[in-house]
Amino acid sequence: IADCGLRIADCGLRIADCAQIVQPAGMSASISPAPAQNGHQPHPSSSTPRVLLLALRDDWLGPPRLAGALREAGLAVAAVCPSEGPMAVSAAVQQRYLFSRQQPPTLPLLRQAFEDWQPARILPMDDAAVLLLRRLMQMQPPLPAAQQAPLTAGGARPIEQSDWLDKHCGNTRARDLGLAVPDWLLLPPGSTQMEPLRRLGLPLLAKPAIGYGGIGLRRIERNEQLEELRGSPRALLLQREVSGSTWACGFYAEQGRLLAALCAEKERVHPAPYGPSSRLRITAQPALRAATARLLAANHYTGFGSLDAQIDDQGQVWFLELNPRPSPFLHLGAHAGPDLAAALAAVLRGEDYLEPALRQPSWSVALYPQERLRDPLGQEAGMADWDLPEHDPPLKAWLERWLKAQTG
Repeated sequence: IADCGLRIADCGLRIADCAQIVQPAGMSASISPAPAQNGHQPHPSSSTPRVLLLALRDDWLGPPRLAGALREAGLAVAAVCPSEGPMAVSAAVQQRYLFSRQQPPTLPLLRQAFEDWQPARILPMDDAAVLLLRRLMQMQPPLPAAQQAPLTAGGARPIEQSDWLDKHCGNTRARDLGLAVPDWLLLPPGSTQMEPLRRLGLPLLAKPAIGYGGIGLRRIERNEQLEELRGSPRALLLQREVSGSTWACGFYAEQGRLLAALCAEKERVHPAPYGPSSRLRITAQPALRAATARLLAANHYTGFGSLDAQIDDQGQVWFLELNPRPSPFLHLGAHAGPDLAAALAAVLRGEDYLEPALRQPSWSVALYPQERLRDPLGQEAGMADWDLPEHDPPLKAWLERWLKAQTG
């Protein structure tokens, strides 16, 4: 990210926190083996491949659902997570390394997780975790080789992959590869140079150069709105708006090879009009999949992620961003057909993964509890299948409490 001349903005974990993580100071943290539930045993056999999930945010609801998919695929799952979040209660997690939301995990806790669990892969579940892996790779003196090995297993490149959090870097990479990218300009922090932005034309979308979930995104329709951005304390990306439908291609890739993917049209978002998806339609989208595969191959990408795109009325795929961590629908693969968690499990067992076709040509799914939050009266409840965590009662109860707290 520094290569693009930008500061790393707040992704839910400040850079000061990242520095604190790698200090050897003690803190209040605990290690919690999960009790056996739903027939699962808390301690996996030595032959079961192990993964360690880094879930640093306590308000991201997708990571524990992916944890369940990984367990169903036959992997042993542990997590470094806040004690207040949903991952801390999920029955899918067999071992938890807990910290408090008031303070990020310290290096001793992370080292203990690495040494105790001995994961074949360490998987970032949110943007803050992506930044943490970058920081761990940049430590001086470096981490011992045995602790660095799972960070780069399978050809993962935590530093290069974290650059995707910077939308300017992502746009540049996609454009250089020949993908269609809506015209954009970067407005550095404090900049008063507005004339180049006016030449882009209106309407524009203004968004933080580093951010997620549509937070801080604004539609600029008038020059007066553009002037309000003068001297912004945060780096902003100003981009031409493209009409059409918004899509995501969630994937698992290994050393640049796309092993499994789910393409989904965003039918509903919350909050509207630019928030995260609450209802999706999973269907084949060959052009989007091809663009995703091309980008992953060129960047030797390893891991989960999703590519967001706009598809216009002519079928042109316009690159918007690549998220270098899971999106909230990636756990749906076992039901949809292409199973991203099973793809990783096959890799870790040394097997080939043969990606199956979609079981349905078009499948609408309401994400829980996001769609319930958007549509509390259930006016559109019958328009999609509900994605309820029925096989994880503790997680379902946590999500119900969260939903109640959000709606008052």
